[in-house]
Amino acid sequence: MLPDYLAIGGVEIVNSWRAKAYAGTIQDCGIAASSCAPCGDDAGVWLNDGEPYKGVEDDPAPWWDPALPESLGVAGVFGLEVQGLNAGVPTLSTGGANGGRVRDIEFRVGVEAADECAFSYLMGWLAAALGEPACATVGGSQCSGQQACVIACCPDIDPDTGEASNDPIRTVMDVTTVEGPSVTDKRSFAGGRVLAQVEFTLRTRNIGIFRNPSPALVIDVAPYNGETEVIDLPAVYEECADEPSCAVDPDCVPDPLAPLPDPPIDPCYPLEPFEGKRLVETIDSRDVTNNLDLVPVVTVTSGSSAPVRNVTVRFYLNPFGVDCENIDELNPCRACSDLTVSYIPPEGTLTIDGRLGRSWITCRTDDGLAAFVPNVYGPMGGVSDIPVIACGPGLCVEIITDASVPVDAMVRVELVPRQESG
Repeated sequence: MLPDYLAIGGVEIVNSWRAKAYAGTIQDCGIAASSCAPCGDDAGVWLNDGEPYKGVEDDPAPWWDPALPESLGVAGVFGLEVQGLNAGVPTLSTGGANGGRVRDIEFRVGVEAADECAFSYLMGWLAAALGEPACATVGGSQCSGQQACVIACCPDIDPDTGEASNDPIRTVMDVTTVEGPSVTDKRSFAGGRVLAQVEFTLRTRNIGIFRNPSPALVIDVAPYNGETEVIDLPAVYEECADEPSCAVDPDCVPDPLAPLPDPPIDPCYPLEPFEGKRLVETIDSRDVTNNLDLVPVVTVTSGSSAPVRNVTVRFYLNPFGVDCENIDELNPCRACSDLTVSYIPPEGTLTIDGRLGRSWITCRTDDGLAAFVPNVYGPMGGVSDIPVIACGPGLCVEIITDASVPVDAMVRVELVPRQESG
């Protein structure tokens, strides 16, 4: 991993290319004998959506505050070293959740400012940007962290288009700051210019490092365009039979145990047949990595006119690469997972995020935008299980909604590659 870029919660913290463009005086990143922005200026343009850096106020820089003139004197934050993301770095044992494993990410950065006033402002901004997110309570539990983006390698940029043929961005979830920012070295120069070395440590209990999915691993569909048919969710699961155990001696078959009573089913689960819309999409095995797990991120937006009811997303393994639309009948008993949500309000968005293992619905209330934790059902209203897909198979993705789905409703399914080291 390169130390030259970090964004947390959508706020850019470290950007060596921006700092180099604004300062104009950085030769060796100031404090340490380190190569500043090693990938060349084109990488900075690529990170800035194809635009060269023009100036603190003109871009504008993330720290710029029109009410505070000293913010114009900040040249930026440039990376010196990062530890905790590369291969072979062990996670720590805390005895807590997730098997007690955490990932600590230690950044050593340089900062440059025009004078002491600008430096004082910069350190205050940096502490605030690295602080706890100001987010609402979701489902009775506080936000556990933010999303951090880092850069793993130099982008391979086509000089004609400005696009990168590779994807060097990596994402770490549920990140919080546990130490710093602390100044470990500081120097002042003639004219008031200040250079300082700063260190801070991030921590997450979600130790995965996630890549952006390629376009072939992203499905965008309007469920309104699906085939209309009668959907009976309980009927298909009632036909699922348990596979006989290969460990049972056919000459000594034990007496069957008395059947357990069926657990009660949530009344919001769609127990009755309904007229629905159904789509089946294909993920080709040639587009799936053989060496990294995939986790799904499902997003359903209802549009503005009406709710979306009885959403079900199913994942099926398709190792032979058959076009899923040509399969006469997919057997839900053999699905990797079922994810069912009975109601998404108008102007609402459902997110089922396999990177986090969490789900939420955002919608508008009298107080503005709010987030709530929905019931996500598995088969027959049971516990849902967000799948982890390994070994590079092709997939069929089945999407079902009630036939009353608005015409502007959309479903996105992203299959995100996950690794444990950078």
